[in-house]
Amino acid sequence: MFKEHFYSMKAAGIIFLMFFVPVGSVFAAQISFSFPAGDEQRADVEVRLDTMGERINAIRGEIQYSSRDAEFVGWHDGNSIVNLWIRKPYAEENRIFFEGVIPGGFEGSNGLLLTLQFRGTEDIALSLSGNSQTFLNDGEGTSTNLSALPFRFTAQEKVDGILEKDTDPPEAFVAYITQDSNIFEGRKVLIFSTQDKKSGIAHYEVRETPETGIWRFAFWHKAESPYPLRDQALRSIIEVQAIDHAGNRRKIIVRPLSGEEEAGFVYSAIAGATIFVIFIFVVWFRLKRHS
Repeated sequence: MFKEHFYSMKAAGIIFLMFFVPVGSVFAAQISFSFPAGDEQRADVEVRLDTMGERINAIRGEIQYSSRDAEFVGWHDGNSIVNLWIRKPYAEENRIFFEGVIPGGFEGSNGLLLTLQFRGTEDIALSLSGNSQTFLNDGEGTSTNLSALPFRFTAQEKVDGILEKDTDPPEAFVAYITQDSNIFEGRKVLIFSTQDKKSGIAHYEVRETPETGIWRFAFWHKAESPYPLRDQALRSIIEVQAIDHAGNRRKIIVRPLSGEEEAGFVYSAIAGATIFVIFIFVVWFRLKRHS
């Protein structure tokens, strides 16, 4: 009697798993929230990923938060496993959206995705929306479910403590020029990316300075990769700098002057200066004749 009851319960369980539990949920990755505490608590909430034994190479997340007076004021990706943000984290109607790629994939139980920053004094509750997903590094980008346990914490007024201790510049990086008919109507674009292990990358800036001419001056412009170059003829020195949330900078030169180009610039500058001197002399001579 007991055996029959046991096997009937087992069969019912198998039928339930087959018909009522989504297949993807067997391999569902999990999000966890943590609120680092110490002598000086901060309103920084770490969002971490447990891949549950799978290798993940992309993630799409939607975090919901609720509070009477606390405010979401920013985020950073210092020490994040995400190398490329398809959609950088942003808030809209008490929801935080983000999409990122992890080249080569990540497998582990405690991968830091990003850190959320809040300001306020009341409790803040966090949960994960059902629209969140992860994608396997299996060559097909198979999507899997993403879950998280609800989380609640009490925020404090100051959230900038972590930024004051960051004195290191972003990591060294490279940038390259490419061209594709599907990107910016086939224009030449600049590709770049780096990380900052402490406060995270705030933004990038690009400057294109003409290689020839007397006046070699150009402004920095905020930029995101891919960045359509203003000088499509590639006759400018291209510089890229990454700035973290603490204001530290890392600058690289993408297309420095070659020896021949440097000489050309020197000759152009000399010729321009000569013309300028001659012009001044002619003006001075005419003024002297009429005096």
